[in-house]
Amino acid sequence: MQKDSSGAVYKTGAGTHTNFEKRNIYLIDMERRGKKSKGPPFILLIWQIWDSWAWGQLTNAARVAYIGILRQKDKNGQPEMEFPYADAERLMHRKTFKTAIDELNEFGFIIMKQRGGLKRRSNIYSLSEEWRTRSDRNK
Repeated sequence: MQKDSSGAVYKTGAGTHTNFEKRNIYLIDMERRGKKSKGPPFILLIWQIWDSWAWGQLTNAARVAYIGILRQKDKNGQPEMEFPYADAERLMHRKTFKTAIDELNEFGFIIMKQRGGLKRRSNIYSLSEEWRTRSDRNK
């Protein structure tokens, strides 16, 4: 018997599997039965974003804000999403969040569809693909 990094004990040899292998076998079995296996929730950040010039120019606060906005999108499944300052305050200070949103807008990651402001409503954002066309030459 051996222990893996998580402390789980398993037998080695024929017919035994690690926890990771058991999870994969379970997922394959669920697919064979025609049931949709639901994995853990995640946020998709494509490699093109990661490798882009615009992503490299963002501060870490702007990156965190972008991931928070993506999380809201995944919850709602809508093209436009709210990310209230109250939710952002769990992650960063209000002024930092405002600066981060301004950066995301400037570098083409989001478009602000509606400002809440004095109306006491949340700002509404939409994701943008403009970051693909940004570089240090045409900022």
